[in-house]
Amino acid sequence: MMMSRSNLLLCALIVVATAAVHVADAFAPPIQTSRANHQVFRSSATENEEITTQIPRIPTYNKRATIEGPSIDSKPDYTSISGPMGGFVDSILMSLFRYKLSQRLYHQDNTIPTPDSKLPLTDFMGIIDLATRMNSQNFNRTTIQTMSQDVMVSLFPSFILDRYPTWFAQPFPAFSARMCAWATVVGGTWLMGECEVNDVPEIEGGGKSQGVLVKRCRFLEESQCASICVNSCKIPTQNFFNENMGLPLTMTPDYETGECQFAFGKLPTFEEERLAKDTPCLMRCPSNGGMRSWHNGSDQQGEQWLEDLKALGELEELKISSCSLMED
Repeated sequence: MMMSRSNLLLCALIVVATAAVHVADAFAPPIQTSRANHQVFRSSATENEEITTQIPRIPTYNKRATIEGPSIDSKPDYTSISGPMGGFVDSILMSLFRYKLSQRLYHQDNTIPTPDSKLPLTDFMGIIDLATRMNSQNFNRTTIQTMSQDVMVSLFPSFILDRYPTWFAQPFPAFSARMCAWATVVGGTWLMGECEVNDVPEIEGGGKSQGVLVKRCRFLEESQCASICVNSCKIPTQNFFNENMGLPLTMTPDYETGECQFAFGKLPTFEEERLAKDTPCLMRCPSNGGMRSWHNGSDQQGEQWLEDLKALGELEELKISSCSLMED
């Protein structure tokens, strides 16, 4: 992992971010953790041999069934991109998000409690590390989506979530949509990269300023995995706004360009969801495009794609990867 040229600057950032996390921790209820069943899956060949007897073999995509994605040569310098509030506020937001994510993944009720990343709080890849392990260690896509939504809920005071649907979203839907679009840019640029508020013409009334265009998503770029995008971001974010904020949201990622269009006030259609979930894996995916619809069998809702995916590649020994499941 790349380090800052200035150790002094890095230390200063770590101190600031750590202080912010301690402030958040002071107001957060303590979480009891249990190490009795603590088990972490790693992708090393030795440990994969130990667990392949527990988890069925799954097919993988061949290269002809993948998407190349945007060119690495044109990858932005995300560290130089900051939100309207500036880089200092972004670092606080990133550290708070990292803290809440690690707190949720290490909860005692988890089948596999996951400790925080060893990377510095100011390192964005620490979040990618946690998201990847969350997807690797949970073979139930609904569990991943629920855990991700729980993190979003934990970032907001309860009085906002309790009142926003009845005070804003329901009586003033267009205004609420514009306000959420603005707040997404202010509070989410550090996570998504460069983005801007835009119009969504297909929404009734013209959708003036009810959208956010992410020009090249940082979260997708660094994870390099369509499954992480769908199960850790798209689905849980849509569910959060619809269920917790009372405001419909449709997110439309473009895996060829890295763009993502938010449309606040618009419910996703079946076809739009199908297109997003049916997207082949990215060619650079660390899992080599493992079958994304696999899960542990506890969620029997929806169509199973196993037979269709068998035609895309030969069965081979399981590779623990984030791309081992995809919502169907």
